[in-house]
Order: sequence, then C-alpha cells, then structure tokens
Amino acid sequence: MSLYKYIATDQKGIKRSGIVDARTEDLAVSLLKNQGYFVINLEKQKTNFNDLFNSVMGIPQSEIVSFTRQFSTMISAGLPAARALEVLGDQATNKNLKVTINSVLRDIEGGASLSDAFGKYPRSFSPTYKALVRAGESSGKLDEILKRLATSMEADRELRAKFQSAMIYPSIVMLAMIGVFVLMMIFVIPKLADLYESMNVELPLMTKIMIGASDFLIQRFYVVLAAAVGAFFGIRAFVKSKQGKEIITRVTFALPVFGKINRLRDITQ
Repeated sequence: MSLYKYIATDQKGIKRSGIVDARTEDLAVSLLKNQGYFVINLEKQKTNFNDLFNSVMGIPQSEIVSFTRQFSTMISAGLPAARALEVLGDQATNKNLKVTINSVLRDIEGGASLSDAFGKYPRSFSPTYKALVRAGESSGKLDEILKRLATSMEADRELRAKFQSAMIYPSIVMLAMIGVFVLMMIFVIPKLADLYESMNVELPLMTKIMIGASDFLIQRFYVVLAAAVGAFFGIRAFVKSKQGKEIITRVTFALPVFGKINRLRDITQ
C-alpha cells in the first residue's frame, strides 16, 4: 500500500485535501471518486525511514489520547463529527494518524457509524474504545464519553510509563548478566578446559557440562543466534495472540507485584 496526497473538491464544490492509502494511483482516484470527490491533484508520498518506522510501530498511544481529547472538545463546541475529523486530519503530524482519521472521515461520510469506522483500526482503537464511542453515539453524550476515554487512556499510559521506568534497572542488570555469561563461555571456559586437560585430572560432571556447552556455543554460534532470534519472535507472536494474552493476564494477576499493578490499571480504567 502507498500513501497519496490529494487535492479535490466535494459535491458542493468545496476544496478538500488529505492523504489516501491505496495500492495504485488509479485505485486512489477511484476511491476518492466513490466518496464523491473530484480529484484535482494527486501526488504519491515518498517513503523515508521515519515513515517506515511509524508504519511498523503504529500510532503512539499519546497521539491517540491527544486526538481523543481534541475530538471531544470540538464535539462539545458543537462541531459535527465529520467537520471535527476533517480539522484534526489536517492538523495531525503523525502520518499514520492522518491516514486513519481521513479513512474514518470517508467512512462516516459514506454512511458508516463513527464506532464502526474506528473499529476498522483495532491496533489503534481498541474494542473498548469502539464500544464506548457507540455508547456515546446512542446516548447523545459523545463529547463526555470521549473526554472520559481520553482521561482513562492517559492514566493507563502514565501507569505503563511508571512500570517501564521501574523495569529499566532490572533489565540492564539482566542483560549485563547474560553478556558476562556469554563472554565467560566463549573466552574463559575454553582456557580453563585447556588447563584442566594439561593437568590430566578427572573433571566433575557440572564442569564437563559447562565445557561442552562452551564448545557448542563457539562451534555453533550462528545456530544459537538463529535460535535466540526465532525464540524472540515466537514469544512476541505468542504474547500478541489472544490465547497468549489470556495466559499472561492470568499469570501476572497471580504474581504479587505484577498482580497489584494490573489491578491498579483496571481501577484506573
């Protein structure tokens, strides 16, 4: 998929601009025409490192919080949802957020509900977000719901930030320990093995295991590295899966420290 910046007029002759996501330029034009736009200019956006990074990482939660709060303020001031989204889409600095807002705007202009339009982007707008927006649409209190949602998301973000800060030191210690272990296995253990071999003494079982592991690590370093990378991505995929999230939630709630953090997080929500 590619990003195309467009300038177009709508059915009332009002000039519009934004970014559309499509596979080809012809599909981008077709998509805009289906939304009732007459395309004046269409330009493919160049992809740089920041765009690639944003596409992989998605939209930061801080951007979602800021968008939700601003959206709430505009709705409270009496602006229609479509107009508010148009303004926020023009103001967005994050390209992923800009594309998402423009897509949501096209969907609601095409007759979709706001909650359904947000629901197409579950990575950025959670099922809870969608459900609360739907409740706001039904009750006529969308601005209040969005304001509370932004406050809840901000509290959750702050709690996550505190947790990540608290984990920095243990993570550094763990990485240092792993680094020291690997260096010992590669440089220290082989020298000890040569020393023991020259002494012609019977080695304890644990020492033999350490020497064998050292030899394997040195001779099969790329295999070990590939296995470590595969394990990392495998664990990452498991953590993001539905079943993995359920298991991790049950385990973390059972742990003394992590359980308390998760309960505090649920209370803030």
